[in-house]
Amino acid sequence: MKTHILTQTEDQVIRLKLQGLSRKAIAGLTGRSAGTIQRHFQNVYAKLQIKSEIELYNWYVENILNINILTILQTTTSKSENLIM
Repeated sequence: MKTHILTQTEDQVIRLKLQGLSRKAIAGLTGRSAGTIQRHFQNVYAKLQIKSEIELYNWYVENILNINILTILQTTTSKSENLIM
């Protein structure tokens, strides 16, 4: 798990973002400027080697929730095929 590479603040801002808050709202909640929040996101994206919010969501699901979507889809498809037979 790569979570140890993020600072506590970086972890906090991505968790708030993943809850649906805007960067402006995150700035207000954390008492930081919007520019500082933007910088935290730039640092997170660089550390995780991602380029978009979708990749951030995927990273979180795979590394924090420890869920592999492809495994779930394959398992579901396999079970459905067994039911048909």
